[in-house]
Amino acid sequence: MDETKHFTDEIGFGARPDPEDPRDFQAAPYRAMAAPVDWSKGSGIPRPSAEDQNGSSSCVAQAWCYLFDWLRKINSTRRDLYARIFIPPAGGAYGRNGGLKLVDEGITTRDEVLDPSPETESAMRVTTGTPQQRQSDKALSIFSVGVSPDEFAQAIRDFGGVVFGVVGNWDDWRNSENPNPPTIAKWYHYIRGFEFHIHDGQKCIIATSSWKNLWNADGTPNPSSEHHIKENYFNSSSYDPESKQTVKNVYSPWAIIARQENTTMEVFQVKGEQTLVVKNLEGKYFEIATKPELYPYVAAVFGFTGQAFAQVDRATVNANLGGQAVATIAFVPKI
Repeated sequence: MDETKHFTDEIGFGARPDPEDPRDFQAAPYRAMAAPVDWSKGSGIPRPSAEDQNGSSSCVAQAWCYLFDWLRKINSTRRDLYARIFIPPAGGAYGRNGGLKLVDEGITTRDEVLDPSPETESAMRVTTGTPQQRQSDKALSIFSVGVSPDEFAQAIRDFGGVVFGVVGNWDDWRNSENPNPPTIAKWYHYIRGFEFHIHDGQKCIIATSSWKNLWNADGTPNPSSEHHIKENYFNSSSYDPESKQTVKNVYSPWAIIARQENTTMEVFQVKGEQTLVVKNLEGKYFEIATKPELYPYVAAVFGFTGQAFAQVDRATVNANLGGQAVATIAFVPKI
């Protein structure tokens, strides 16, 4: 077989839906304080060069590296991440684990360690040549994003992108640039959203995958590295014949956000209170700490510990109250 051609029945997959975890940070507070998305403008983020996962199930590592490379202007070694997150014996990985490994343990670049060619499943699991220790990126955290086009678009605009899973099958993905929402789940794949626009009257997220030189079984080319995931895809579900369950067609989305990312909000302390409020670009206030005993924890989540804030009176807040910003607190065991 020509090594430059990969047929749709031979491509590897491997994006396991993340189990729920109450320790996850949520992007919802940032969305509540952000300006509405202008779907006519888009993000302007360029499409990255297409990667080729070949027959490996390394799509989770590929998607996270796409995003991390854009944010950090590097060229990450995909094997270095996948070898640390794959689930034996079949392979594949959870989306959450890819992001946590990136920010907690760091990643090598292709200047240091090369990826195998081709990227077979066995070759992508090899740790030979990768370092025992890497420089972590503790200034960053991964945040769970809501499953909707508007929330994805806001994450792309404000944080450089979103990684997420899609359910599909080859009948509905025969034109993989404009896939149809499936009703039968044959595979689970992980991709990176980098742009948004209106497509055929629908809100649409443009994503890139690690499929390159892909061909349908009948020999017709399948231009597969860019995918337009429209609103109807977000709003649909599929039946998985293996698990015998109905699953959402878009799942497990994440963004990388700096721990002290305050570019879309101003923070104030209410006079005479420990209450912190954030003011969004529309002038609405959102309370993020209302009980004194909770303040240290909320401050830690938002990176506010030890900071002094401008003050605002309670009457002004009440007159322009937008709601409450909800943060998830992570209790991490001492190591």
